[in-house]
Amino acid sequence: MAIGMVLLFYAWLCPGMLRAGEFYRWVDENGVVHVSDAFPPEEKKGWKESVKRVRVPVRAPEPVPWQADEYRIPFYKAPGGGIIVQGILDDTVSVNLLFDTGASHMVISETLASQLKPSSHDIRKIKVHTAGGSIEARTSMIAKVALGDVFKENVPALVTERDTRAQGFDAILGLSFLRDFKATVDYQNSEIILKRP
Repeated sequence: MAIGMVLLFYAWLCPGMLRAGEFYRWVDENGVVHVSDAFPPEEKKGWKESVKRVRVPVRAPEPVPWQADEYRIPFYKAPGGGIIVQGILDDTVSVNLLFDTGASHMVISETLASQLKPSSHDIRKIKVHTAGGSIEARTSMIAKVALGDVFKENVPALVTERDTRAQGFDAILGLSFLRDFKATVDYQNSEIILKRP
């Protein structure tokens, strides 16, 4: 919002600068045509008569997508048969994530949560029903979750006392991250393909 206000003020203050660039065109004594945003050398005799001021529209650069439309994330299988991908949380903590489209949220342990940036979104304690029974959890927000080149910021997560490292993974990658993608598991190449819809 603040950036938009600054740009709006700048556009009001300097409208000509945003619409077009001002360039000068002249031909020197050798017949060479020059185009410059600066005046030609003043020592040239008769330069005022030979200079033509031209307006050149300034084009904004084409927008560059901040991310590609398709990502291929390598995976391996955990001893229990689950799909494990490697990720990085908050740009600092490397983790092995269980790929679970049946989980509504990312799930991390209290131990892992203590290694991350403090969340200002610790909202409430809840009871979560899992295949293994009910567990206590608290809601939180992970500032950034990255899988290779793809990342998502402010990912809702559940924090539990359960430590899953003995099962071969550090956290569960659930729909709070995956819902923005169409996910396909390519078992032949051991890759998860994430596409933006």
